[in-house]
Amino acid sequence: MLAFVAAHTTILAPRNPPRVSPVSHARSRGELVRKLQQEKENVAHLEAELRALDAAAASDASLRPKKVAPPVLGYLSKTAGVYYAEDATLPPPSAMTLARTNFLRELKEMGRAALGRPGPPSAADTEAGGFATTLKELQLSNDAIWAREELRPAVPAPLIIKVPYLALCGVLDSLFDGRPIARFWFLETVARVPYFGYTSMITLYETIGWWRRSAEARRVHFEEEWNEFHHLLIMEALGGDQAWFDRFIGQHSALLYYFAMLVMWLISPTLAYNFSELIEAHAVDTYAEFLDANEEALRSLPPPSIAVAFYGSEDRRQRAHSSEEQHAPVQHAPVQTLYDVFERIRDDEASHVQSMKRSQDPDVRARARIVELGAIATAAAIIATSAVTVETVETVETVVETVSAPIVQRVEREVEQELGVVEEKIEKAVEKEAQALEQGLEEALGEAASAAEKWQAEAH
Repeated sequence: MLAFVAAHTTILAPRNPPRVSPVSHARSRGELVRKLQQEKENVAHLEAELRALDAAAASDASLRPKKVAPPVLGYLSKTAGVYYAEDATLPPPSAMTLARTNFLRELKEMGRAALGRPGPPSAADTEAGGFATTLKELQLSNDAIWAREELRPAVPAPLIIKVPYLALCGVLDSLFDGRPIARFWFLETVARVPYFGYTSMITLYETIGWWRRSAEARRVHFEEEWNEFHHLLIMEALGGDQAWFDRFIGQHSALLYYFAMLVMWLISPTLAYNFSELIEAHAVDTYAEFLDANEEALRSLPPPSIAVAFYGSEDRRQRAHSSEEQHAPVQHAPVQTLYDVFERIRDDEASHVQSMKRSQDPDVRARARIVELGAIATAAAIIATSAVTVETVETVETVVETVSAPIVQRVEREVEQELGVVEEKIEKAVEKEAQALEQGLEEALGEAASAAEKWQAEAH
């Protein structure tokens, strides 16, 4: 544009009017007017091209000005470190050293939480400024999540799996109401645990020679755990683990969840996958609702550096749970805003749902539901039979009491009369026996006295 203007400076610059004849003047003026009109058309054309270029840049995410990545706000990322920001070639210290360091660090945070005193702001917190404030203003409705879940097809699962799932969702709704980023951090903390448990059990079965037909599943589960791990790092970068209580409940829940998954796998791998399918489907609904409720705010926020690094990696692949399928790289637009990050996380969770669904044996899942329905029907029949039996017995007792009351009363009167007669007979017999005994005793005493007198007379 500058070159174009410079090249035509002589035309646009003012000149001293030449001393020419009227005819030459009219001819020269006409030529200048035509050139001026042509230049105006050229400028208008250039301005139109410039506007079209700006519009194309606005619609193409790859041409938008990139937002500066915000500082990392996570507590664990600043204390325990992260692999992508530091040299991670050396092994960690001993468990005793790490446990002591973490205990002293968390003890201080626990005391602050108990006293209600926030910790001193770090340089990253101060630098974040409006970014951290906007994150705290993001909204997520529990009722909207459940409404979204009711609209989609339900995941078929027996009650032995559905009840713990509903209990876990109830904990999420109550503990993290109004705190979506902390909720996501908790969700991702426990979400990566099942995949680690599955790979542990498959490796165990392979080692002891029980089962060696799931090596592909073990590789897929590792990739899923790696994916969930980066979801967790993203939520840490957004400050989801800043509260001591959230870290305490999240880490201990993950440990319990791990051992529960091991036991569930030992009982039935299909039911273990079924439970993970429920959790991942709920995660899809949660992230989808979060995106719809906060779209404008999320599009105005920059993505964390870990999200840009992870989702910008060219070797990330979406793999199906079958080694026979061709695994082509998934093409996505570059991550430019926080909305793009949560959109990619939602899509990841949806792929995990499909993976968990493919991992299940449909016959085992169907039998589990049939057995459970049979048990419920049997229990209902027993309860109904018991109720009918008790009601019948109570009814018979009522009828018997009503019909037999007069007979019982008559019998009672007759018995009382008979008892009175018997008592009179007994009294008379006792009196008669007493009189006879008294008379016999008197006669015996008289005979004894006569015998004594006779003996004394003979003795003299």
